Amino acid sequence: MINILQVYVICRFFLILKDYVGNKAQPEGSIAEGFIAEEGISYCSKYLEGNSQNIRTNGLSLENKDVFLFSSGGISLGKVSSLVLDDKSLTQAHRYVLRHCDSLIPLREHFKDGEKRKRRAHTHLTTSDVEKLINEKFHEWLRLRITVMGDGGPEVTEEIKVLAKGPNKIARTYKGFFINGYTFHIKIRDENKKTQNYGVVNSTEIGNFNYYGKINDIIEINYSDKFKVVLFKCDWANTTGTGVKQNQFGYTLVNFSRLIHTGHKLEDDPFVFSSQVEPVYYIQDPKNTNWNFVVRMRPRDVYDSSISRSK
Repeated sequence: MINILQVYVICRFFLILKDYVGNKAQPEGSIAEGFIAEEGISYCSKYLEGNSQNIRTNGLSLENKDVFLFSSGGISLGKVSSLVLDDKSLTQAHRYVLRHCDSLIPLREHFKDGEKRKRRAHTHLTTSDVEKLINEKFHEWLRLRITVMGDGGPEVTEEIKVLAKGPNKIARTYKGFFINGYTFHIKIRDENKKTQNYGVVNSTEIGNFNYYGKINDIIEINYSDKFKVVLFKCDWANTTGTGVKQNQFGYTLVNFSRLIHTGHKLEDDPFVFSSQVEPVYYIQDPKNTNWNFVVRMRPRDVYDSSISRSK
């Protein structure tokens, strides 16, 4: 068990170590030891700040994080531009937000009940049918319901009114984004570089299923200056068996010549929250260039400092 005094002593040790690693006769050792010293100092300083999990952001700061829904707020990297979203992209992004809002669960159930009542008693709606109805009609139903108050059903809060109105057509776009210890870039930025920060994996909570993608756009949508959401628009590999496989050694490979949810059709679902993905690195298979090996990555400068403190 480490108490605060012990952490302070360790931190002082690393400071002293840093003062003695300037040996110019052996620069490799000095660089390595200097790196260890800096990492140790950072680790201890973060522990002293009282965080159980700490992420160093290299001096960058995030303002107004609370206004971002789904913990999607992060730090923009590079040039920030404005974009007027077309109706299709705006609808696709808005639908994705509405489907994941817990505050809308009672209204989604109200919508389902209404759709079932429209059909004959013997008509059975499958789970797939219900999800399709929510995807196609719920956003319009919600907007109209808010304009006609007093029709019964769940209570409508101010937050729901803002969400029902939908996002502004003018969005912000980023070339890069830093969140949860990860750096992400759009694909066009890194395509001709040795570094790669556009690969992502979205792991579902149900069934432990993985969707592999490449980021095309990073978009921040704004709900009447009350809420904001950062979304990644991606190329998604077909997960039905034709675009993802495992080889005999257990390595995962993906094929991006076979895509799903491209965004070309209104019913497509190309978006994902920035907080929902983790980075992966794709390495082309030299024997079959259509396939890419998936390499998982860990966030840099993230420390698990959940050490018990003595009272």
